[in-house]
Amino acid sequence: MGVVRNFIDIVGISSENELPKEILGQVNKESLAETILIEEDVNIKNIYQIIIDVQIEDERVINSTLSKFVVLDMVKKIKMTYYNDSNNVRVLEIERPLNYCIDIKEREEEIQSINIYIVDAYFKLISKRELYTNIVYLIDVIYYGGRRNSFFNNFYENKSVDLKDEDSNPYTEYNQFKDYIAVAKSDDVDERENREENQLMDIDAEYL
Repeated sequence: MGVVRNFIDIVGISSENELPKEILGQVNKESLAETILIEEDVNIKNIYQIIIDVQIEDERVINSTLSKFVVLDMVKKIKMTYYNDSNNVRVLEIERPLNYCIDIKEREEEIQSINIYIVDAYFKLISKRELYTNIVYLIDVIYYGGRRNSFFNNFYENKSVDLKDEDSNPYTEYNQFKDYIAVAKSDDVDERENREENQLMDIDAEYL
């Protein structure tokens, strides 16, 4: 027994225990919808169960002058158990190609592995030959060494991080995370910098 959505038992959705517990690179979330045309000789009255799976078959890194990104070639597998008009149980297996593009924010990092999880799914039989699918994926990109791990875990969990304390401040790794500092700095840090700038202006004024 899996997760019930729209009166359909869906097997293949990752549980919370199976999902990554920390960020060792970056995590992308994407919801992809599709309407699948069923074969003519298949007569579906209602769907009892759907088993879903997605596998990465190939990945390639593409470098451009403006960005670096990874293209994933995947296959989506759907195994459907249904009742036909005669109330007989039948099984239908469907495979669909799937492609996804991931923008790599830290260009100097090298990818160790990419894992994909299905975190939610919804199916609806539009007609006897049309199946609507909407699957939510979580793509976990892991870098060698997980160098962004400490920064992102401290930032998102917000546990015992004092931005004014050099020892516990994740922003001290300025050269590695400078793209994120400008966005993530707190008002306290900005106010401190403005105060220090004003103090320097006052010192200069005394000697004029």
